[in-house]
Amino acid sequence: MSDPALRENKPNKGSASWLVLYLLLVLAVLAVGLLVRTMGTSPVSFAATFDTDTIIYDRFGTELGRLHPEDNMIPVTLEEMSPILVDAVLIALDPQYLDGGGVEPWSLLVAVLTSNTVDPQPTITQRLVRSINGSAGTRLATLREASVVIQLEQNQPREALLEQYLSQVPLGRSAFGVEAASRAWYGKSASDLGIGQAAHLASLMRGFRGENSSERGRNQILIELYQAGLITQDELLVQRTIPLSNLLIPAQGETLISTLLPDAGLSPYLQRIYGLLVERSGSDPVTKGQLEVESALDLSAQKAVASIVKQAGTEFGLDEIMVVVLDDRSHLRAMYATNGSLAEQARIDSEEVLKPFRRWKSFGVSLNWSSQITALELAQGHALVARGGRGYETQILLEVRSSDGKRIDRINNQISSSLDVQTASEITELLAEIVTSGTGFGAHLEDVVVIGSPGVNADGDLIWFGGSSPRFSVGLWMSLGVGAAPGSDAGRSEFVVDETAAARLAGKVLRELHRDG
Repeated sequence: MSDPALRENKPNKGSASWLVLYLLLVLAVLAVGLLVRTMGTSPVSFAATFDTDTIIYDRFGTELGRLHPEDNMIPVTLEEMSPILVDAVLIALDPQYLDGGGVEPWSLLVAVLTSNTVDPQPTITQRLVRSINGSAGTRLATLREASVVIQLEQNQPREALLEQYLSQVPLGRSAFGVEAASRAWYGKSASDLGIGQAAHLASLMRGFRGENSSERGRNQILIELYQAGLITQDELLVQRTIPLSNLLIPAQGETLISTLLPDAGLSPYLQRIYGLLVERSGSDPVTKGQLEVESALDLSAQKAVASIVKQAGTEFGLDEIMVVVLDDRSHLRAMYATNGSLAEQARIDSEEVLKPFRRWKSFGVSLNWSSQITALELAQGHALVARGGRGYETQILLEVRSSDGKRIDRINNQISSSLDVQTASEITELLAEIVTSGTGFGAHLEDVVVIGSPGVNADGDLIWFGGSSPRFSVGLWMSLGVGAAPGSDAGRSEFVVDETAAARLAGKVLRELHRDG
């Protein structure tokens, strides 16, 4: 027999069960109260936040171009989408979504009470909320999600919610929303998608990713479209036989730079600015268009240099020319290449450049050049001499502001190298003599003092000029092509093309830059 005292102290299972039920009921009442209280109130705005462009201006406030790593989120209405795309999306996600009826609060409440934070078939409204807030990972987060869903359902038509979702759903290739994704995947607008492309895009929303999965997902959506009577049997059979690769365009690079001045050769300059901005501010502010940039470039100078270089290319029969212009504080005022890929190429033999200056060993030490240098490095070396031995760090950016005009960063002039004044003076005299009566005479100007030196690479395939005026320093090179040599006609020129041609090109550039005095 058991002890009566023990029987009296034994827990009552029935009482415990009623206690749990009571607590669940209290929680349910509180949850329902929260949900009911949110009904009819103004919902939090869930309109998509669309990225804008980071705008780059020249030093005088003229727009040069815009940076946007991709057209990654573009607003679009249901009317602007292909009808078959809307059908495919609804088939893939929520076929009855637009058929009327409202949200079922009890189903949302059950998810809260059972801690079921992973819904295998969320509504499109839930998908919209999760695309902004993320998936609910706790009972409290699930309760909050349910509250927002009910707010939206009570205050906005489902067509508007569907539009919002389709304008920001992530769909791969760094694209958000069906319009950006249509451009990224198929090279066309969402209004122009065919049956197969619409099915593929809808399958991405269902979670089919990867090459094999994407084709299988597309075919599954095609079958469901046919079963719903939205496409014919012939359309189903034809679309399933088309390889998915035939519907897609190659993935594009992530950095897109747009400019209204394609003939000014701004792309290399804008690429440099993009790299500097990401280094200084991180990628997010750049990609989301939260910045405005005042650059060191002078657009009028850039246009002038571009025109001169194009003319010289025609005159000398050369396809590869690179010119860099710095001002007296080494701000990069112009940088033009006949081919954008040439801008960063180190093609000039530094040993040949330094030959006239061998007796000034400190000059070579101050420059610390590698065996081959760029046109920019050549201009920097001559700027060091022309500025009395003070070498300023080259600046491409002058100021970075937030999109509302607040200054974030102002770049100051900094000395990066130095040369003793006496050495700088002696080299200046030599360079002045070369321009006045030597091989650099082509750079001579009547009313402006120019110093500098032309030269040719050891292999004879490249001519160059580096020099300065009181306001600017220039570095340039001209490729004579494979097998060409100084003194040849370089293919099409009626003139002898040697280092004096490089000096003449520099003279034309400096004359134009000093046109205003």
